[in-house]
Amino acid sequence: MPQLGSVTRSPPPSPKYTLPARSPPSLPFIVPPGWTTRPGSPSFEYEWDGVNSAGQKIARGYGLAPGRPILEDDDASTMIFQSGDKLYIWDVLYHDVYEIASQDVNEVARVLSQEGGYKKLQKSLLDPVEDIAV
Repeated sequence: MPQLGSVTRSPPPSPKYTLPARSPPSLPFIVPPGWTTRPGSPSFEYEWDGVNSAGQKIARGYGLAPGRPILEDDDASTMIFQSGDKLYIWDVLYHDVYEIASQDVNEVARVLSQEGGYKKLQKSLLDPVEDIAV
């Protein structure tokens, strides 16, 4: 599991509820080593498909609009997803969600490609707005 660097807390954004979106058919970025957009596990898309899926419950629990998966680490313990026009990290094991400061997926992928890249990502821990049962 990735270790966290310095983290600041910020309030969750106001939710906008729309239908969940699927992963983009073509990638606008180069997938960094240790991450994947199509893991061997069928759970990657399954976790986000439907309003009662684990990923959508997490997004709602943090006051976010429906999310769509972008990247998953090779350990399947961390996911990067998009909600609205922002990027977030979901720590699958602890159900924590962080807002990524950069909203440029190319920049995020570039940072993740570096040695210790996950720690270098600037992120803010969000507070849940409701109980999360996944």
